[in-house]
Amino acid sequence: MSTLSETKKLSGTPLYSSHGAIFVPKSLVNTYKSNTIWKRFTILPIDSYPTDDYSTISDSWETIISNIHNGDIDNYAIGSTKKITFDGKTAYLILIGIDKDVLSSDGVSTAKTTWMFTTSIGLQKMNSSSSNADGYPATQLYTWLEDEKNKLPDIIKNNLKTVKKTYYDSTTGSTLSVDTDFWLLSKREVGLTADPVESSGAIYDQFFAEQELRVRTNSDFTYVDWWLRTAGNGTANFCNVSQPTNWNVGGSSSIRSANTTNAVIPGLCL
Repeated sequence: MSTLSETKKLSGTPLYSSHGAIFVPKSLVNTYKSNTIWKRFTILPIDSYPTDDYSTISDSWETIISNIHNGDIDNYAIGSTKKITFDGKTAYLILIGIDKDVLSSDGVSTAKTTWMFTTSIGLQKMNSSSSNADGYPATQLYTWLEDEKNKLPDIIKNNLKTVKKTYYDSTTGSTLSVDTDFWLLSKREVGLTADPVESSGAIYDQFFAEQELRVRTNSDFTYVDWWLRTAGNGTANFCNVSQPTNWNVGGSSSIRSANTTNAVIPGLCL
């Protein structure tokens, strides 16, 4: 069986995650797959244990993009991962949605696939001051992500889809939208429902089916609090997803002043 740290390399989540992986002798793969205790996990033969690539999708990114364009994505399951190089370092994207996000081009069609980074790409403040005025698109972090987008591999960057992302704006007390192609996730998208929350937009319910799946780490696999684009009530805060503590499994929502430093775990559509 893979160790805890090895499992976190694969999916960015610990072993209790639904999308962790367990490596067993080849003769026992089907036995594990048929057992209800293990059926939520990726079961792989020990002789296929990766040494430098923990992707669960074997296709190249070129093949993945081609298949997406052709609508041939049946072999890509929610929770599947694929390695990329981001800012000169190894990172992984994980598939969290299929046909979930509305394209900005016509406001009706949907992007075939939605992905997020399995781990944080950095630590940032939402704003330099404790203000959420005018919501997510007005933040310094929104601008920072526009610059960070250029660090994506060309095969990803050149195939990004611009989609309509809803966000709760405390200035107006309503759900607004922005057209973007590299973005923070929202409370609604990760399955958090307590106010404040968006009244419309995508929900990645297949991936975020359990609270623990919202638990994320940095690239060294240390748990982090990570930003959401949902503004908190009042004028100073944005929402985030909390890390585990001694008394909490993590994955719940909390609010932080906009000038607090939190992890950034972006999403994108292809």
